[in-house]
Amino acid sequence: MALRKLRTAAGLPVSMVAVTALVWFMLWPARLVVLAVPLRRLARFYGRDHGVEIVIPEASAADQEAAMFVREAITLAVRYSPESANCYPQALVARLLLRLRRVPHGMFFGLRKGEGDEAMDAHAWVMVGDVPVSGGRSFDSYTVVRCFTGSDRG
Repeated sequence: MALRKLRTAAGLPVSMVAVTALVWFMLWPARLVVLAVPLRRLARFYGRDHGVEIVIPEASAADQEAAMFVREAITLAVRYSPESANCYPQALVARLLLRLRRVPHGMFFGLRKGEGDEAMDAHAWVMVGDVPVSGGRSFDSYTVVRCFTGSDRG
């Protein structure tokens, strides 16, 4: 099994292997941050707060290509991670990588009715233009309760 994974990695571009490894190592601290730091304290890191208004900044073709690259790295890192990383740490890592690359993006938090009388399911996802970077395109499944944008070009 490990040999098969190494063959898969050998077939990928070096840049993808490097970013996937970076994401893989970033997911663990992101999971710890999610557990240890209250959401309201992390909100300063998320970008501009738009409340419940859905705002996705315009993205160029190059921005969307960068977003697809980050999405693929996150997908690979999660697939080969010994521990699962749910949507929230994945969104934090996506936000950080997109910010470092100066790609405008939207980060969303949503809720939907879960199973049981008072259960709610929470979800976090990141979009660049029409490209879902982490968490999928979840607007139809979840009600947006918070939207943040990162547009670090200026």
